[in-house]
Amino acid sequence: MAFSVEAEPYAAVAEFVEIALSEAWTELDLQLAESLTRAPSDPHAAVVDIGAGGGRGVLAVGRSMPIGPIVAVEPSAPMRAVLLSRLALDPELLRGRTTVLPTDLAGADLPGRWSAALALNMLGHLEPTQRRRLWDMAADRLLPGAPLLITVQPPYTVTAIPEMDWGSVPVGRQSVVTSGRAEPDGPKSVVWHITYRVVEGRQVLREERMSHRWYVLDVAGLCAELDDAGLRAEAVGDRLICAVRR
Repeated sequence: MAFSVEAEPYAAVAEFVEIALSEAWTELDLQLAESLTRAPSDPHAAVVDIGAGGGRGVLAVGRSMPIGPIVAVEPSAPMRAVLLSRLALDPELLRGRTTVLPTDLAGADLPGRWSAALALNMLGHLEPTQRRRLWDMAADRLLPGAPLLITVQPPYTVTAIPEMDWGSVPVGRQSVVTSGRAEPDGPKSVVWHITYRVVEGRQVLREERMSHRWYVLDVAGLCAELDDAGLRAEAVGDRLICAVRR
């Protein structure tokens, strides 16, 4: 059975995404910094962030790699609004270096030489053929020693996941509470249904929902795909994979 998926799933919830992921990004920032500081320094090679979202990956690049252009690919207009707002706060380190492409991977005109590449919290948005295209591009364009950094997220198989509480983040006297459930959607994907609630005390002030398709992949499957493309992968943390050209 196929479930309804919104054409622009972030339209109603973009304001909450960064807040909901803030705790997860605390650990991920440290892991990214460790990997990016070892990336080759080349002012003419670009760092490419596929599915840049609100720009946390771009910010990590700016902190760890002070030279070279950054290309951020983000198809969602609401998420680009968050990204561009973040760039505006740092005109020297980020805004002057970062080009934002309002498209997906298929429509992106990407540089020919990459000093690093990011695919963070977005891999499940890519169909298997799109993933293979990304791996082939990375194998062709990454400089020797340049990292391709990828996060892998559950579910790792097509399965139903009941409603789960993903935590609460305080914002002033209110809190943003996130929950989600998943339903199978064919042999390779699930549909996530995610709810964001703004709560003050015991009162729910707002409730916004999103639904999006997610193509499942586990770490072993990812490493096999990367190996087929000529990339050597290793785990940096529980959910971060670093791949380089063989």
